[in-house]
Amino acid sequence: MHSLDTGCQSSVLTLTKQQFKLKYTVAYQPSILTQQVTQNHDMLNMNRQIPIYTEPGVKYNTICSIVYTQTLPKTMFAALLRAPVQISTANIVSTVLVMVLLSGPIMAQTSYEVQRHVVQCLNEISSRYFPSAHALVLAYHNYELEEHQSGIRGKNIRYRENACYLETDVREKLLQDLQESEKWSLFVYSNDARIKKQMPHGKHGAYIIVLYHYQRVVQDTSVLIKKLTNDWDWNPRARFVIAVIPAEENPAEQLAADIFTELWKWRVVNAVVLISTPGPQDTRDTIPLLDMYTWFPYHPPGRCADVRDAVLLDRWVVDRKGCGSFLYNMSLFPDKVPKDLEGCPIIASVFELPPAVISRKDTKQDSTHTVFDEGIEIRLLQEFGTNANMSLKYTEPLSTELWGVPQENGSWTGTSGQLIRGTVDMAMDLYFYRCDIIKETECLTPHLIDKVRWYVPCAAPYPGWMSIVRVFTLSLWFGFLVSYVVFAVAMCQMVKISNRMFFQPTKNHAYTSLVKCLMNFWAVIPGQSTPNNPPQQPVFRVVFLIWIWYCFVINTVYQTYLTTFLVDPGLQHQISSNEEVINSGMEYGVPTTILTVITELTGYRYRHLLYCDDHKACQNRVAFKRDFSYIYSTLSMEFIIASRYTDGNGKHLICSFEEVISSQLITIPVPKGYVMLDRFNKVILHLLQGGILDHWFRDLKYTTFLSSAAETSLLTGEYVKLSLLHMQSAVYILLLGLVLSCIAFFSEILCCRNSRLLHS
Repeated sequence: MHSLDTGCQSSVLTLTKQQFKLKYTVAYQPSILTQQVTQNHDMLNMNRQIPIYTEPGVKYNTICSIVYTQTLPKTMFAALLRAPVQISTANIVSTVLVMVLLSGPIMAQTSYEVQRHVVQCLNEISSRYFPSAHALVLAYHNYELEEHQSGIRGKNIRYRENACYLETDVREKLLQDLQESEKWSLFVYSNDARIKKQMPHGKHGAYIIVLYHYQRVVQDTSVLIKKLTNDWDWNPRARFVIAVIPAEENPAEQLAADIFTELWKWRVVNAVVLISTPGPQDTRDTIPLLDMYTWFPYHPPGRCADVRDAVLLDRWVVDRKGCGSFLYNMSLFPDKVPKDLEGCPIIASVFELPPAVISRKDTKQDSTHTVFDEGIEIRLLQEFGTNANMSLKYTEPLSTELWGVPQENGSWTGTSGQLIRGTVDMAMDLYFYRCDIIKETECLTPHLIDKVRWYVPCAAPYPGWMSIVRVFTLSLWFGFLVSYVVFAVAMCQMVKISNRMFFQPTKNHAYTSLVKCLMNFWAVIPGQSTPNNPPQQPVFRVVFLIWIWYCFVINTVYQTYLTTFLVDPGLQHQISSNEEVINSGMEYGVPTTILTVITELTGYRYRHLLYCDDHKACQNRVAFKRDFSYIYSTLSMEFIIASRYTDGNGKHLICSFEEVISSQLITIPVPKGYVMLDRFNKVILHLLQGGILDHWFRDLKYTTFLSSAAETSLLTGEYVKLSLLHMQSAVYILLLGLVLSCIAFFSEILCCRNSRLLHS
């Protein structure tokens, strides 16, 4: 034991067998250590003096100890005995030799050397494996802030005093080196950082997570990852390096496996855990300093992302000259997903929605399980399974909001909620691209383009009684009526003028009054003979002949088209624009899930828009009650109309118009970090390039229309039998004529009776 006089309290330098212990004591009033050594020192530099500054006017009155202990080889023990130690004192400044030693069996493994090699190893990994085109994130856990906020220092004071310098120095030195390299855009995160909600700028390319509290590595990893996932730029498919320093005697493999288990909760696969080698190794030329562990989620074959163990991938070793390098020089980020997954499942959230997903009931009598065996996206999912040799499992959303809507607490319902919770691998059913508003998901390459438009009741046919009138337009009927009156008046006036001008008036009095002329000219209209011939004068006969020709032409045209209008009376006005829908006074609605994508529908213009989440009920109201309009997907409604809303004559009950509200990309969402995303994107790309998806769509559309046409009672080109319904207008006119005749008959009787009474 060597006692050193510092002029205040005693500082003791103790040398025992193969052990070097430096105990330095400084205390202030109150008895809390307020000044710590901030320099790092090489143990070979024995003569270097480290100043410890005290506050002016503070009296030393208590004893506090900082103890650094390290087992040294015998060769080092002799060197330490010969090393001179210098201590100087002053009123304000006291200097003492402080040696900080970290785990390691050789001379180079002082705290400074370990820090230097940790930083060098991380720099080497960054240079080799981290893409310069993407941002690099350095994340760490702020232990000082945590302990300050909790107010607990008793149990951790010894650990904190030994590790505080290492924590700061490694982080600052690493950040300095990365910044000086000018290869990456750097972002620094800690557990106390507040991440603002903002739109993404670009996916992070790599992450370096530095942890120091060995007993809380898994917990601290979880805290940091949760913090990082709040960022839109969070990228679980990036490359992760988790540096755990210092190491202790706990099994490093188990610690790494626990970290991988925690990372897999966020689907992080490309991860390397860097841990200090825990014990001495008997090697001749190099000394292992850092171990690098990884894991393989699908190895051995048949294991489906089940984290069971960690694999030692490589080591960072130090040679006799103190230079560090990789021992095996293997790739730290090999391909983790094999081509053949040997039946690992794809769990898809689906519900029946033609043409994407078409279901059929199981043929077993004792089973009510719904089997999804047809549809564009079912075929696409089967291609995914065939490509990777994966099995398919289907699950249906629990809520009525099929695709899902956001809740007040930030969660989602429907298939979107299942994706966020991680209970399914993908969602189907013509899913509109929502990955820009749900940051926990990402989307495969869009495979279809859909259009959102209005669906309104098809125009109703005109009543049958209007068929006989609708042959001519209103203007033509008006022109015909005017011609009839003009000819009758002209004939009447011509006869009267002739009787006045000539001394021999005509003996034919059938055209001398307007009423008689109207009666005679009316007889020509239905093609009947007139009871009275026109006067003998040529001018009268010419006028009458012109009227006959005119009526003949009108009758010919009318009779030609009358049968057509009797069979097909035509359709009333069809709504054909957005403005007509809004101004029609008809109620209109939209599924809530569409509002999450097309936000302009929530504006003032659509203030009367109703929420319509019961899709079938809304569609039935449009088709049968004809008092409702509906906003929906074009791809889906085409198949729904063909299968459910086509009458026996092959006519649609629900119609649309050309105006499109919005065009949307159809995609398949997956949880962020889904390991099969890149491979499935290649499958979609090949199917698009080969035109397979278009072929599937045309095939399903053709078969659906065929099945719908087979149920219709009227085929194109067949003759139509005229029924009483077609002759409705003629019957109505006949009844009207009978009623008028009866009224005229009874009117004459009354008039005759009244005249007799007057005469009597």
